[in-house]
Amino acid sequence: MDTGVTVVLAALDDSPAAQPTLAAAGLLAKVLGAELRAIHVVTGAGRTVAALCERRGVELRQLEGPASELLVAALSDPEAVALVLGSRGHPAGRRPAGRTALEVIQRVEKPVLLVPPEASAERWERVLVPLDSTAAASRGVDEVVRRLADAGLQVLGLHVFDAKTAPRYWDASQHGAQVWSTAFLARHLPHLGAQLHLRTGAAGQEITQFSAEHDVDVVVLGWSRDLTEGRAATVRDVLSRSRVPVLLLPVASAEG
Repeated sequence: MDTGVTVVLAALDDSPAAQPTLAAAGLLAKVLGAELRAIHVVTGAGRTVAALCERRGVELRQLEGPASELLVAALSDPEAVALVLGSRGHPAGRRPAGRTALEVIQRVEKPVLLVPPEASAERWERVLVPLDSTAAASRGVDEVVRRLADAGLQVLGLHVFDAKTAPRYWDASQHGAQVWSTAFLARHLPHLGAQLHLRTGAAGQEITQFSAEHDVDVVVLGWSRDLTEGRAATVRDVLSRSRVPVLLLPVASAEG
């Protein structure tokens, strides 16, 4: 029976990523108007998670078994609207993310927020929405970005050109760039209500550099849940470089 309750799940382990993960999960739950609950997959005699949840007054459920299987199953609950977990346990950990995180994000059809252990924000003020030229990606991020904007966050749009995608006939004047940006936003994210920032270069590098320059608190990326060789290069690069949480929103692939 539908209770009308929505829940953001924070997957915590006994690592330095636990505290920023729980903090980011609380911020996402606030934006989505959802309850916050924590999950800890027990792998040893850890005490950090229980103490952390007790201090923050967050309900904690401890589970035993394969971490990725348990997290996928937990997110399949109709009440669960998003999962938050650490991208890696330590700053020097695996890139683009740890094994459990990579397994989970490819298997679930709900938003997943990956939080690096370096993340430090106790509140969100700016969200970065990198946009490509596909309608599918725009549809995938539209609803969540609207919720973020309604919660009072400043939404920054970013489009990164490379040598193949730069407009063939480009008016180098400021007016020309503004006209192109306005048309792009109207086509892909009409409610954004902000100027679209334009960069040229490698998308992942430009996204993380822009995030640092503009004090971005969270990056929102639509993606097709495909990490096979040659796919999701931008997602891989951003997860490898980002020092702020990255919200991955599953979208239909171009082929789909």
